[in-house]
Amino acid sequence: MAEVAVAGAITLVGELSLWLVKSWFNFERIEIEIEELRKGLNTIKVYLKEKDTEGREDTQGLELRSYSYVRDLALEIQDEIEDLMYEATKRPCHLPQGDEHLVGIEKHIKPLLSLVCLEESSDKVISVIGDAGSGKTTHISEVYHMLNSNFNWKAWVSVSRSSSDGLLEKLCEALELPHKIEKLRSYLQHKRYLLVLDDIWNENEWNWIKNVLPSNNTGSRTIITTHKRSLGSYCASSSYYIYDLNLHLLTCEEAWELFCDKAFQDGKCPDFLVDWSVKIVKRCEGLPHAIVTVGKFLSNKRQRAQVSSGIGCLTMLEKLSLIKANDKNQSIVKELGNLIRMRELGITELKVEDGKNLCASIEKMEHLCFLYVNSASKEEYLDLNYVTNSPQLINSLILGGRLEEIPAWICKLNSLSKIELKWSKLQNSPLEALQALHSLKELHLCDAYTGTVMEFSAECFLELKMLEIEQCNRLNKVVIQERALPKLQKMTIKKCDSLVMVHVTKNLLSQLEEVLVPQDLISIIKG
Repeated sequence: MAEVAVAGAITLVGELSLWLVKSWFNFERIEIEIEELRKGLNTIKVYLKEKDTEGREDTQGLELRSYSYVRDLALEIQDEIEDLMYEATKRPCHLPQGDEHLVGIEKHIKPLLSLVCLEESSDKVISVIGDAGSGKTTHISEVYHMLNSNFNWKAWVSVSRSSSDGLLEKLCEALELPHKIEKLRSYLQHKRYLLVLDDIWNENEWNWIKNVLPSNNTGSRTIITTHKRSLGSYCASSSYYIYDLNLHLLTCEEAWELFCDKAFQDGKCPDFLVDWSVKIVKRCEGLPHAIVTVGKFLSNKRQRAQVSSGIGCLTMLEKLSLIKANDKNQSIVKELGNLIRMRELGITELKVEDGKNLCASIEKMEHLCFLYVNSASKEEYLDLNYVTNSPQLINSLILGGRLEEIPAWICKLNSLSKIELKWSKLQNSPLEALQALHSLKELHLCDAYTGTVMEFSAECFLELKMLEIEQCNRLNKVVIQERALPKLQKMTIKKCDSLVMVHVTKNLLSQLEEVLVPQDLISIIKG
């Protein structure tokens, strides 16, 4: 299972990186992205668990190192997702609108539709059971979209270990109602509704929902998905209303068709890769998400190799979300200068010696609005001090890597509204330079400062609405003076191990809509 797990992990890391790049700027996608990442991660865990069960006496050298690497990586991704889930619960739920068409899905649609559309006036609960990677969400999504005229009201809620308050919030947001149980019951009382509760984890979640929903015998249907058979049986109206996807995995032919569709542009496997591809598909054991994950990974690797070899020829390109600057002769970074129409650029694995060429390329991109630069490692320096004529349309900037200082040209970006510094480890406070950015609305500092005090002076950051400080491990005091940050709405300070005080005014504290700071650290400045 090591090959599948490694490929899946690499793909997940890529997707997680891209999501982190975009998440602050596209909140409406946050829940869908986290849900897909979580499912992919669970697929990896299945393989790791299987490897533990089989034993590893025969696993040596590279395979053993790969196994350990994936295990550690899976845990690291899990930590990231747990941190981000808080943000997801603050946003409205959205039904997955995937562009996937999973091969073999047709055979599940008819029996699922028959359960939902069965002509019975009594309300019914249908349980769809399946292991991680079996395609529960995808199958239910197909059924959900087919039933636009059958019900007075439809809603999709991703449960995923939500609290009762969180569930109430999600249900009411789907209805655009006030967050009150009485309003929810009253609204649904005489309606025939279809409610999908995706990813229920325990009986308590279901019991709370069951008590909130009215029992009006109008032919309403509630569909729950879970990976636990016992929980599915507990929720379902009867055994007749249980559909187990584990009993309907892809056939060998369907698995092969799906793999080829995702891995190869024309859906056909080259002859010299057939033997190798057959082994990969066999290891996926009919799990659709495992096959899609590996297929996409292989496809992305092939596409990136093609794009990187001739990036300078794509002169009409306006968006390049992620490209690696890992070629030995630095040709990729140099060729980026030909892309003068570029509006969004994301580049990773940058080394200190690439800095001068990247700066020269950036200067030519007059239309650039979004820039993401990530170094080859957390300890690798970004040398970006060579820009003299900066693109003045840049409004979003993310830099991941060590910095000796904040490049002067960044502080002259008049349109910059969002900036994130990761791993910068600046010796001087970044606030001294960044306060010159008068249009800044979002500031994210992650492991960006090695000093002990961070102070926001009066009359600074007048437009800032969101502030996040994270993993500044030597920081012991944050001070926000009177008349600083007058428009701040959300303040987050976390994982700063040495922090002992956050000094704020009473006025600032009262104006904040969201405060994610340990309460015992907050100290009020007395006027």
